Amino acid sequence: MIAVAMIAGLSGCFGFGPSLKERASHLEASLEEGGLRVTRAEATAPASFSGSLIVTVILEADVLESGPAVSADGLEGILRVVGREATGTNVGYAILYTQDGNGADVSTAEAARQLGLSETGSDGSLSLSKAELGAFAAE
Repeated sequence: MIAVAMIAGLSGCFGFGPSLKERASHLEASLEEGGLRVTRAEATAPASFSGSLIVTVILEADVLESGPAVSADGLEGILRVVGREATGTNVGYAILYTQDGNGADVSTAEAARQLGLSETGSDGSLSLSKAELGAFAAE
C-alpha cells in the first residue's frame, strides 16, 4: 500500500501526465471544437516524446481559397492549437496535412509563406520544427 502511494506521489512530482495517445485525442478535440472550421481532425501520436506528431485536418469549404488552398488566417489558428499541444508533449517536429471535405489535398504553400514558413510538401503537407511549434504555441 505504501509503495503504491509513493509511486502515485512521485508521478505527480515528476509531471507524469496523460499518455501520448490521450494527448493526441485531446488535440483532435481541440481542433474540431475550437471554432477553426475543422470538420474532422486525426492526430497520430509519436512512438516516443521526441518523435513526430502527424496531424490531418479536414477543412470546411469557407476556410479554403482558390486552388484549393487554406487561408493564412485559417492555417495560423490551426498551427496555434497544434503548437500548444506539440510543445506540451515535447515532440521533435510535426507534419500537418490539410484536405477538403472530399479528401483532396489542400495546399498550405501560400499561407505558410505568408506566415514565414517554408517546409511545404507537394502533397499539401507542412513540416514544422520544434522551434516553429513553440513560436505558434506562444502566440
